[in-house]
Amino acid sequence: MGERKNNLSGLDESDIDLRSDQLFESLKQYGFKFVTGVPDSVFAGFVACARRDEEITYVPAAREEEAVGIAAGAYFGGMRSAVHMENAGLGNSINALLSLILLYRIPVLLVISWRGEGEIDTPEHHIQGAHTLNILNELGIPSKVLTEENHREALGSLIDAMNQNTPVALLIKKGLLS
Repeated sequence: MGERKNNLSGLDESDIDLRSDQLFESLKQYGFKFVTGVPDSVFAGFVACARRDEEITYVPAAREEEAVGIAAGAYFGGMRSAVHMENAGLGNSINALLSLILLYRIPVLLVISWRGEGEIDTPEHHIQGAHTLNILNELGIPSKVLTEENHREALGSLIDAMNQNTPVALLIKKGLLS
């Protein structure tokens, strides 16, 4: 299930940039042992880090709600877990978040690429991007926006919330990890 050597997305060491590596190493320092999510270009370097690391189990998912369920299973198996997704996938995963993660107070880190914030590349990203923070707030999921300067502080704050058995979200603006 978590075989890291099967490189389905064609990523290799050259896909790893410094910021992806820093974020990934910070997650490891906070005890994350499991990462899942839907492969996405924003997370190419992050996924490459997960696939090559022997201490992390990485399981790609076909859909975001599937990744949320997989992360819940990893949590019940004793592993601190993170789910990476595009913010459009946040919409796809709302039922799994409400009926599983929030209901059972499962502390999962959602690492969300924030498409549609700032530069608009497509109309659907603009609409979803405008509502992403409101969706997280309505769900009661604490969130932080990652910047180059705040990644340790933002993660530390979110980990404190996770330690209270709540899911949290780390938003990553387009271009930050590329």
